[in-house]
Amino acid sequence: MNRTSLFTAIVVILVVSGCSNAQGDAKKIFNKLQWIEGKWVSTDVQNYTEVWKRVNDTLYEGLSYAPSESDSLIEERPKIVRRNDSIHFISEIEEQTVEGLTQDFVMTSNSSDTLVFANNGNNYPNRITYKRINDTIMKVNVERKSLEGQIKFEYTLKKAK
Repeated sequence: MNRTSLFTAIVVILVVSGCSNAQGDAKKIFNKLQWIEGKWVSTDVQNYTEVWKRVNDTLYEGLSYAPSESDSLIEERPKIVRRNDSIHFISEIEEQTVEGLTQDFVMTSNSSDTLVFANNGNNYPNRITYKRINDTIMKVNVERKSLEGQIKFEYTLKKAK
């Protein structure tokens, strides 16, 4: 084998193994999100609830709503999706969504207790953070950072029994 062929083979092996490792990392991270599952009720926003359910190895489906006088009003159907080597938060807000249009945020950092999703091309929000305080409390930050400053909305969710 000549040097060019050897070099090409090494590059291909490194690229393939790097992709497999990134996919493995995303899978490991995704598998640690089980703490988000369940029904969460806001302690700050009156009657606001989020419900998260793991559907399969690549999808968590959420539902956020605030009951109205006559019926439950569904506000958002968020999803956390693992796509190959990345994890996405996909937001579909009923009143703002044109049929088929969603907002896609990519996970930019994570720890065992904090998930940060960003979409710098989105006007508001461009960053969403879920932070587990303990097994029954989590904080959610919805924010916009820009040259003009920061707009931030934070609320606390408590796991319903």
